[in-house]
Amino acid sequence: MIMPPRLRKLVLAVHVASSVGRLGAAACFLALAVVGLTSQDAPTVRTTSLVLWLGATVLSVYRPRGMTRGGQRKQHANRHQHPALSQV
Repeated sequence: MIMPPRLRKLVLAVHVASSVGRLGAAACFLALAVVGLTSQDAPTVRTTSLVLWLGATVLSVYRPRGMTRGGQRKQHANRHQHPALSQV
C-alpha cells in the first residue's frame, strides 16, 4: 500500500505511541472512559466500567513497580551480596 508522506507520518506516530506501554495503556483507558461516559446504553457503560476496573486491577496486582527485568536483576544481585537477604 502506498501512502502519502503525511499519512505515513501519522501512522508511524500512532504506531510508536501505541507500542510504548504507558502511552498505549493511557490512550486505551482514556478511550474506554470517554465511551463509558458518553454512552446512553446501559450494557456499554457496564462493560466499559468492568474492563477499566479489571485493567486497573491486573496492572496494580500483577505488575508491581520495580519488578522490571532490570529490577529483578538488581534484586538477584543484592541477595548474593547480602547473606541475610539470601535466606528470605
